[in-house]
Amino acid sequence: LNFDITVVHAKSERVNSCTNIGVRKAIHQPWLLPVYSGISKEEKVLVRSKRVSVILLGQTNTCTPIQILYKLFKNFNDIDFYYVNRFVQLQKVIPSNVYTRVNLNASELIDLFKQSHYFFCLDHPTFEKDKMSCSIVHSLSYGSRLIIPKDWDYDIKTCVRYDLGKIDDSQMTLEVLPVEPVFEESHRYIENGTRVLD
Repeated sequence: LNFDITVVHAKSERVNSCTNIGVRKAIHQPWLLPVYSGISKEEKVLVRSKRVSVILLGQTNTCTPIQILYKLFKNFNDIDFYYVNRFVQLQKVIPSNVYTRVNLNASELIDLFKQSHYFFCLDHPTFEKDKMSCSIVHSLSYGSRLIIPKDWDYDIKTCVRYDLGKIDDSQMTLEVLPVEPVFEESHRYIENGTRVLD
């Protein structure tokens, strides 16, 4: 039996066919978040960077202005930010802790994912209906935490949520946090996917 994994972001657009699988919980519809085990807990502790590192992955997230990150994070200067895409265009002068990684091969991407602490998702109109940020799957698969908009309805307990509408009142400090809760959550999604596909 073949399945299409339907990536839908809006509850109103659930696909009700029994041969489709959604990526968010829905009543009377199988769902799974396509998380996989990309790294062990022990390896993550060994290889992750000493400084807090945040990945902004893909076309939508690499549009995030540096000024937003500066306003969001109290300890901006203590964090390494990696803009990762096939093409990245930032302002001409960028802070020394902001890096661009362009046209990485699969092995280079995986190494960067393994070393990261967080993946940042920008609140963007393309994610409101029929798309999902690839950062969601990669963060859980590589033992990193997600930073997502407060109104995204994924049931991810280890994520950090922000509100751009209250950016001046909700600055946060990012720290190196224990990896165990992320791996427990990742395992839960992997188990659910196995159940659905069985």
